[in-house]
Amino acid sequence: MKKNIILSLAVFILFSMFISSNSVFAQRGNTEYAPGFKTKGNLIEYLRENQVPNNKQSILINKIENNQKWDCYNQKKLNLIPKDFYKFDPTDGSQTRYYRFNDGSFVKVEAVLENKIRIDGSKKSNALLKRKIKNKTDLNEVLSLKSKNSNNHLSNFGYTLPESTLTTYGYESGSGYSWYWDWRIAKTVGAQSAYFFAEWVNVVDGPDYLIPSGCFSGNVTGFGEVNYKTVIVEREKEDERRHRYALVRQDWTANYAIDTPWGGGSIAGGTFSLWLGVGNDSYYIDDDVPY
Repeated sequence: MKKNIILSLAVFILFSMFISSNSVFAQRGNTEYAPGFKTKGNLIEYLRENQVPNNKQSILINKIENNQKWDCYNQKKLNLIPKDFYKFDPTDGSQTRYYRFNDGSFVKVEAVLENKIRIDGSKKSNALLKRKIKNKTDLNEVLSLKSKNSNNHLSNFGYTLPESTLTTYGYESGSGYSWYWDWRIAKTVGAQSAYFFAEWVNVVDGPDYLIPSGCFSGNVTGFGEVNYKTVIVEREKEDERRHRYALVRQDWTANYAIDTPWGGGSIAGGTFSLWLGVGNDSYYIDDDVPY
C-alpha cells in the first residue's frame, strides 16, 4: 500500500513537471494557439501571406507544437543577416525585404508609402474607409470630416488618409532635396512585428532631417499584452561630422517577460523599440540603435 502511494505521488510530480514545462502560455491564462495567433488556421494564413512554402509551414507548425523555437528567434542565426539588409535607398520607392531561414521563418523589413484614400463623400471613398477603419466611432467621425482638415484628425486615430490624390502624395523632389511623408516603417521577426509612420527630408550636400509632426505611432503585435506605445524623435537632424543619423523610434512596453531576440534578448516587463535612422541620403530600419 505504501509503495503504491509513493509510486502514485512520483507519477503525479512527473506529470506536473511535464505540464509546467510545456504550457508556456497557460501560466498567463493565454488560450492562443501560438503567440499572436488564436488558431492554427490564423497562423497558416499568415505564413501563406508571407510566401512561406507548404513544406516549410509544416516544419514551423511542428516546432510550435513541440515547444521548439523558430530559427528567426535564434540570436546566433540573426547575427548572420548582413547589416545592409536594413539599409535603404529612398529613391528606390516602397520596399519590402525578406531574410529567410532554413526552417521557413523569416525577418521582414518594410518602408512603404501607405495607400491614400480621398475623403470626398463618394461611395467608393466611403467603402474604402469602412474597410480600413473597424472602430465604428472613429469611422463615423472620419466620414464627417472636411477634406482640408482630414489628415490632422486622422493622425489622432493612427490613420493617414489625406485628401490628396494617390499620384502626388507621399513624395516631393525639389532643387537639392527629397521630401518623404506618410511612410510606414516596419519590422517583423517571425510572428512579432511593429510599425510606425515617419516623415523626413534628404538634403543634397547637407544634413538629412526628420519632421517630428509627421512621425506618429502605428501598431505592435506578437508581444502579448502591451500597455504603452509612443513615438520619440531622439535626434531631429543628422550629425554629419560624427556620422550619426537623425533618429526616431517607437517604444512599447510588454506586461510580462517575452522570449524574443528583439532588441537583444528577453526583457521582463520591459520596453522594446523599433528605430528609423535617416542620414547620408539613405535610411536604416532595425530594433537596435542605427548610426
